[in-house]
Amino acid sequence: MATTYRAQVAVWHDSVSPADAATINPAFKVTGIAPADPQGLAQDLADAISTKMGDPTRKIRVRMYELPMVPPIIPKAEVNKGSAAPAASSNRDIALCLSYYCDTNTKRRRGRLYIPAYWEGTTAFASRPTTPQMSGVLAWHTIFTNLGGADVDWVLWSERDQTSHPVTNVYVDNEWDTVRSRGLKPSTRLTATTTEGNQPNLVALQPGALEPEEQLQAA
Repeated sequence: MATTYRAQVAVWHDSVSPADAATINPAFKVTGIAPADPQGLAQDLADAISTKMGDPTRKIRVRMYELPMVPPIIPKAEVNKGSAAPAASSNRDIALCLSYYCDTNTKRRRGRLYIPAYWEGTTAFASRPTTPQMSGVLAWHTIFTNLGGADVDWVLWSERDQTSHPVTNVYVDNEWDTVRSRGLKPSTRLTATTTEGNQPNLVALQPGALEPEEQLQAA
């Protein structure tokens, strides 16, 4: 019996607050005679991502949810690695998109994973990403395609069709993307005041007051 899972991969930088984790959500289909092992799948994925990032102390959490999701939504497996939240190397909002599709790049047959640039240790940003920066993000597809054995496939999940499709093609283009929700929660602010509401500006806003051009003509 085939079972499809959506993984929630959470990685922490700068803060260990649950709200400050950056997440991606690849999906996998498990087939074969043996029962599906979501715990083993989550462990393998967490280990592979930890190796890709090159820091075993980094806090990573992988959860597996069975698709389609039916309330109550409870993970079938969870793995936690590390406890450190090192400083991000760059703006947390900036990402490169790992795009993928099944056979044809059309609706319901394609998906996207926005890989944070700082997951790759990026510190410099030109107007367009460099080939090495693009290659680093493209390499994530080997983690997903090599996960498990022959009975595990990286897939895209169509919510509309409620079915999965195996990923056949992957690419990264030379355009930066922005995911604003990945920024840290604000902890302080700078403020200022103005005199825009004082005389004579306020007078010009009163009922019956002359517009600025009319005031000049009347002078």
